[in-house]
Amino acid sequence: MELIGLLDTVSELEHTVRELEEDQEVCYDHDEPSDDDFETDLESDSDAAVEDDDEMVDGMAPTPKRRKLARDNGLQKAKSTGRYPVFGGVVGPVNQLDPSVTPCLDFVKLLWPDSLCEYIAEQTNLYARQCGAKGWSATNSAELWVFLGIVLEMGIHRLPEITDYWSKDPLLGVQCVSNVMSLKRFQSLWRYLHCEDNTSITDARKVTSKLKTVLETLKANYFMRYNPSQELSVDEMMIKYKGRKSGKIHMPKKPVKLGFKVWCCSCSCCGYLCVFDVYSGKLTDSSGKKIAVKGLVKNVVHRLLTPFYGHQHVVYMDNFYTSGPLIEELAKQNVFTVGTILKNAAGFPASLKDVVLDKGDYTSMTVGDISYSMFNDRRVVSFATNVFPDHMPHTVMRMHKDGTLRSQSVPPCLPAYNMYMGGVDNTGRMRKTYGYDRKCRRYWFRIFFQFLDVSVNNAYILYRHNCVRVGSKAMPLKGFRLELIHSLLGVPRTRSSASGLASLNIVFPPSQGARVSANSVGVSRGRCQVCVREKIPSREQQHTAMACPHCRIRICKGHSVIGHTCAS
Repeated sequence: MELIGLLDTVSELEHTVRELEEDQEVCYDHDEPSDDDFETDLESDSDAAVEDDDEMVDGMAPTPKRRKLARDNGLQKAKSTGRYPVFGGVVGPVNQLDPSVTPCLDFVKLLWPDSLCEYIAEQTNLYARQCGAKGWSATNSAELWVFLGIVLEMGIHRLPEITDYWSKDPLLGVQCVSNVMSLKRFQSLWRYLHCEDNTSITDARKVTSKLKTVLETLKANYFMRYNPSQELSVDEMMIKYKGRKSGKIHMPKKPVKLGFKVWCCSCSCCGYLCVFDVYSGKLTDSSGKKIAVKGLVKNVVHRLLTPFYGHQHVVYMDNFYTSGPLIEELAKQNVFTVGTILKNAAGFPASLKDVVLDKGDYTSMTVGDISYSMFNDRRVVSFATNVFPDHMPHTVMRMHKDGTLRSQSVPPCLPAYNMYMGGVDNTGRMRKTYGYDRKCRRYWFRIFFQFLDVSVNNAYILYRHNCVRVGSKAMPLKGFRLELIHSLLGVPRTRSSASGLASLNIVFPPSQGARVSANSVGVSRGRCQVCVREKIPSREQQHTAMACPHCRIRICKGHSVIGHTCAS
C-alpha cells in the first residue's frame, strides 16, 4: 500500500511538472528571471497582455502563468487609481546601433572606452618604474584588453588556481588563454597593475583613492549612454572583501556579509546601473576619530537622484532610506517615492504605531500628500508613498499559504513595489552569474573587477534594448560574454570541424604547410612523429615544438613542407 501511494505521488508530481513546463513556454515568471526572458518598459503598461479576471478563479493552483496574470492585474489596477505621474521621457539606449553588425566589444567600449585602458596602461608602466621592476616590458592598451579578456574568461571558466589556466594537463589548461599570453607575463601585469599615481593620492584612507579616475569615467558613461524607465530602484550592493581596510562594512543580513558597500540607482525594468557611489565609511579627523554626519542617508539619496530631477520618475526604496521628510524633499524636485518604512522613521504617524492587524488585513491614513499604510502579510509591513492613494477600490489576486490564488484587498502600492523594487537586485544577480570572484590581498582589485563585470552587464543590456528596437533575437548573457572574450583574445568563434575526431579513425587528405604550437594542441616538445613513423634513423630524426592541428602529432618543418597524411 505504501508503494502504491508513493507511485501515485510521483505521478502527480510529474503531471505538475509538465503543467509548469507548458506554462513557462507561454509566459515569463518575474519571481525567477532568466537571461532568455528579458523584459523592458519600452511599451506602456496598458499594452501588457492581461486577461480577464474570470480566468483567475479563487483557489486555482499558482502556476507561473497565473502568477504573471495576477501581478499584471494588480499593477494595472494600482496604476489606474489616478495619482501615478505621467512620464514623457524616452526610454532606452542613447546610441542606437544595429546588433547584427555591431560587435559586442563595441557595446562594451561605449562604457569602458579605449582611453581608459590607455590611462591604466600608463599608470601601470609608471608604477613598474617606481618599483624598479627588472626586465619590465612596457604594456599598452591592446595588451590590457587581452588581460581583461582573460579575467572575463576566468568568470565563465572557473578553476581552482589562476595557474591552472596555463596547465599542460588537458583537463585543466585553457588553450585560448595560454596561446595569447604567457603565465609569466600575466603575473607581471597582475603584479604591477595600477590605476592611480601613488604620489598624487591625497586621501589614501578612502576606499576609492586608487580608482578615482576609473570610477569617475564609468559613472559618467553609465549615465550618458542610457535613458532609464520611469521606475527607478535605490538600494545598496556589496563587494566581497575580508581583508584589512577601513571602510569595510559588516551586514549580517546580506548574502555578502563583509565587504564594501556601493549605493546604487538602477533601472527597474532591466537592472541597468545608472548611478553609483562607493561608500568609504565614516569620516575621520586627523587624529583618526570618527565624525558623525547628520542626514547621511538623505544625502546619499539626493546624490543618486540629482540627475533625474524634474523628469517625473518614481523611485522605489526599502525602509533603510524612506522617511517622510525625504519624500517631501524629492516631491519638490518632481521625483516621487514608493517604499517600505520603519515605524520609528521621521514622519510616520503616531496613530498607526500601535495598531494590531490580523492576517491579511491592512490599514492606512494620509498625512499631507503622503499615504502611510500597514499590511499584515507574512509579517507586518509599513509603506509610505505619494503616488498611490490610501485604498484601492479593486481586489487583486494574491497567493496564500496553502498555495492558491485568491482575491484580496491590499495596499495600492504593494503590486508596484513587488514589481519594481528589484532593479539593483537584478544588477547584482547578473554580476554574480559570470562575475570574477577570487580572493585578493589588494582591496581595490575587488572593486576594479566588480565594475568591470558591471560594465559588461550594462553593455549587454544596451545590446538587448537595441535588439528589441530592431526586432532581432538577442543572445543570452553567457553568449554575449563568450562573443566578447573571443573578440578580446582573438579566438575564432566557430570551432574547428577536425577537433575531437582523432579518435574516430578518420583519414584526412594530405596536410601541407599547416603547423601550430604543440602546446596549443596538448602535445609536448619531442621527436617528429612522422619521422618515427617512417622509420628514419634516430640520428636524422628532427626534434620540434610544432604539431599538426588536425591529427595533433609533432611534425618537423621538412615533413610539413612535403605534406603528410593525417590519421588517428
